[in-house]
Amino acid sequence: GVHSGQVSFPGGKSEELDTSRQHTALRETEEEIGVAQSEITVFGKLSDIYIPPSNFFVFPYLGYASSRPNFKLDPTEVEYLIEAPIKLLADPKIKSTLKMQRGGEPINVPCYLINKHRVWGATAILLSELEFLLRDITLD
Repeated sequence: GVHSGQVSFPGGKSEELDTSRQHTALRETEEEIGVAQSEITVFGKLSDIYIPPSNFFVFPYLGYASSRPNFKLDPTEVEYLIEAPIKLLADPKIKSTLKMQRGGEPINVPCYLINKHRVWGATAILLSELEFLLRDITLD
């Protein structure tokens, strides 16, 4: 699809049995990376964003598990999982730009370098918002 091969958080379209956007997020997390919905405590939400290339709105939720989950990736949707400590977001050395083309014109796109992976686009926007929200919190 439009976003194949890009680094992203778990997510996808709502289905008929989903009772809310939060339920969709939890269901997609379980389907894609194998973390049971019952293991996740949702504690917040980031800003909704629109992604023009795919014509999708993203409704991101923040959650945590009380212990490291036993991830089980769906090979049809996920190639690999990138794990990193959340305090890494405060490290200015992981911020960079990626040269891309838009409408035939070169542009520099902000990105994060996480475990040798370039994270850009909507995922980088979400990480940037999370980084901003965490600025005043001590992460040990």
